[in-house]
Amino acid sequence: MMKVCRISLLFFIVVGVNNLYAQSKPSVVVSPMRGEQSKPAVEAITNQLLASDKVLVVEHEEVRAFIEKYSSKQQPSSSKEAFEFFQQGKNAYQNLDMENAVDYFRKAERLYKGTLWDEDSFTSFRTTKFQLAQSFLALGRTQEARIQMEEVMLIDPSRKEKKLSEKYYSPQVRKLYEEVYHAFEKRDVGDVTIQVEPAGAEVFFDGQSIGKAPASLKNIPVGKHYFRFALQGFEEKVTEQFIVVGQNRVTADLASLQEQDAIRFFDTVANVAEMEKNRVTFLDEIGLSVGGDIFLFLTPLSGKVRGQLFDQRSQELSPAIEAQNPKELVSSLLAFIGNDGYVVKTPAVPSSVAKEIPAKQLKQQQTTVNYDPPKEPAAAKQRITKQWWFWPAVGVVVIGAGAGVYFSGILDSGVSSSTLVTEIP
Repeated sequence: MMKVCRISLLFFIVVGVNNLYAQSKPSVVVSPMRGEQSKPAVEAITNQLLASDKVLVVEHEEVRAFIEKYSSKQQPSSSKEAFEFFQQGKNAYQNLDMENAVDYFRKAERLYKGTLWDEDSFTSFRTTKFQLAQSFLALGRTQEARIQMEEVMLIDPSRKEKKLSEKYYSPQVRKLYEEVYHAFEKRDVGDVTIQVEPAGAEVFFDGQSIGKAPASLKNIPVGKHYFRFALQGFEEKVTEQFIVVGQNRVTADLASLQEQDAIRFFDTVANVAEMEKNRVTFLDEIGLSVGGDIFLFLTPLSGKVRGQLFDQRSQELSPAIEAQNPKELVSSLLAFIGNDGYVVKTPAVPSSVAKEIPAKQLKQQQTTVNYDPPKEPAAAKQRITKQWWFWPAVGVVVIGAGAGVYFSGILDSGVSSSTLVTEIP
């Protein structure tokens, strides 16, 4: 039995050390490129990365599957998770655990706000806010309860007074609801004109369809409201706007779904500042979904490919490199991954094969130029745990110790393991 335990211990030590060493290797997401003719180039670049012992490579199938979901507007919805938080909030409320009820309802509220695409989602959003108001009221936080109740009323398109049942609602809740409703009867209002490009998009106001754009609304209570625009073949859009007294104007430009092709998010850029917000959001989502640390941006050119590394963790961007064959490109780009697995601005290993494109020339789409590789950073600047030899050395020591434990067990196998020996001081 003791021998089996020692063998198991040795096995887990070896696996653990191997995993620690593997963790120093970043996972790279290789971007697809447009056109069927680009697929062999992407595959060749991927194979060169796989041949390297410096990085891990995310499977192409995972990347493609995510892009297809994104492009078809089938991104994972937060509504299911929101409903789960809502149910937990209800259970906490019924158990008179108001602090936790507020916490759960807050989480559900934030998630529902990100899924305001139809009338049902708005109903869930309003219901969550109503539950928050009740929870705040139970805690004696009257002002916060009033704010939530006002928002419930504000984003209710009908804004009709509802009779709250004495059976289900306390006198305090019914009183607050009536006070807020009657205050709304005297609330300032504004008018809204709505323009959408292209014209003809269906307009939803606080979750309710009001027809096609251009459109107008009269006597809208002052406060924050939500507008959604939908048109076949175009990206749907949700906008929140604070309506003020007088005339208000709401505009929206809907992008063609063809223009929203997610592959464009993988094109090389001059600098991080050029990466628009929706591109950063996309990269965040796919990075979390497929487990990517570094993105390899690829742009097809005439007879060659331009590549660039973007580190999702540090937001560091390598220079753009152009090369005529995959081996040259990958070799040059890997030089911009430091010993700690993070992208660096200057190559850790000089390369004279490919050509670096200065940001200014990249932006202007000029021809490539040679670059003079800077000196290798001094080893003293790297923490010892980030040196390439550190974890293998630790592995050797640990494996040696494990082997010692194992063989000492073999030598001592003649001693009865049923006898407990102790020393008396």
